[in-house]
Amino acid sequence: MVKKKKISKFSKNVTRTNPSLKPLFTPSLRLSQFSLAYSFSILCALFIFILSLTAKSTAYGQDAVKIIQPFFFTFTSLSAFSIISAMAEAAIHGLIIGFLVAWLYNKLS
Repeated sequence: MVKKKKISKFSKNVTRTNPSLKPLFTPSLRLSQFSLAYSFSILCALFIFILSLTAKSTAYGQDAVKIIQPFFFTFTSLSAFSIISAMAEAAIHGLIIGFLVAWLYNKLS
């Protein structure tokens, strides 16, 4: 009879000795496109909300609002309607950018 070799628990090459075990991390990780898009959407809307609150209370915020106003159609003043519509617009921008970033990452990885 031939003796079987004992496999150490701390073997460096686990997949060669026991092919049923898979490595913890796969080499290519994939991002969920919709999860990243929704996350970007929420972050962009929160950014506009915090920026508009800052603009109402300090002069630094007003300068920042003047810088980003060309990128938003409805962000003309600091009224409640303007802030809410700019948040919705930023959420749409975040959805599109988040989806494209995740799609590009998945294609390149």
